[in-house]
Amino acid sequence: MTLVDTVIPPANVSSAGSSNGILHVLSVIPYVTISTRGLIILSLLLMKRNELSNLCLEIDRFLAICFPTVSYRRTVLKSLARWSTASCIVTIVVHAVYDTLDDITYYGDIDILTDDLDSSTWRSQKAWHSLVIWVLFSNIPFVLSQQAYLYPVLLATLLNRAIKDLKHDLKAATVRVCETTESDIITEMEVKIWRAKQMAMLRFCGLINDCFSLILFFIYWLDFLTLLGYTSSFTKISSGEPITTYLRLVFNCIVFASYGALIPIPLVCAYENVSCSCPSLAYVE
Repeated sequence: MTLVDTVIPPANVSSAGSSNGILHVLSVIPYVTISTRGLIILSLLLMKRNELSNLCLEIDRFLAICFPTVSYRRTVLKSLARWSTASCIVTIVVHAVYDTLDDITYYGDIDILTDDLDSSTWRSQKAWHSLVIWVLFSNIPFVLSQQAYLYPVLLATLLNRAIKDLKHDLKAATVRVCETTESDIITEMEVKIWRAKQMAMLRFCGLINDCFSLILFFIYWLDFLTLLGYTSSFTKISSGEPITTYLRLVFNCIVFASYGALIPIPLVCAYENVSCSCPSLAYVE
């Protein structure tokens, strides 16, 4: 559960074979990164509070420009709210399952409510004391940092929706131009609206990058180090360990690999879409 308990495990936790010093240090890394991830990310959010305040104001402006129709704007926001709720629930459940499996491995046959945790770290404290401390100072901050991770992802999803609508409008205008010989089929007002949307998207993308680039950097590398640590733990497993030990490590690797590979997909798509859509209006006159 803690860094020290990983180095000096409790009496009921067997040593997982011999390994060299480097692999042992790598196997301890997940307990360091998971414990500090929440503190680091929440501290960065506090440091970025002014930028986040400006971003909140920009969101209203972005919605008004890119989704001018009130009914359609409400539909988009409702869809985003459902996506946000589902993502929040999934991240909480996944981390709860991950930590529950970790607790089962750590505590073993100990009765958490009544037994003492025979460990040099806790010095005969009740097992539930260590569990409460772990939940308060590791699990809850980690879950909160996950919500901070989802914030720019949600904004990127909103940006992708606006880009998709703009591309649809441009495609429809292109079809109209190809189907007629009239020179004024595209009005000057339409072009101004498209350019205003494009500039709003570029500004919105820039603000997301300014607010969350450092936060995303730390999240990515902390999760990568966690994944590296769990991967190196495979080399410490002795041949006598049960298959559940392997399955737990595989599950842990999948969880943290998904944090770095699946969750940020909307961010990558938004950046590419904004970059690709920049020259699209250059020839619309």
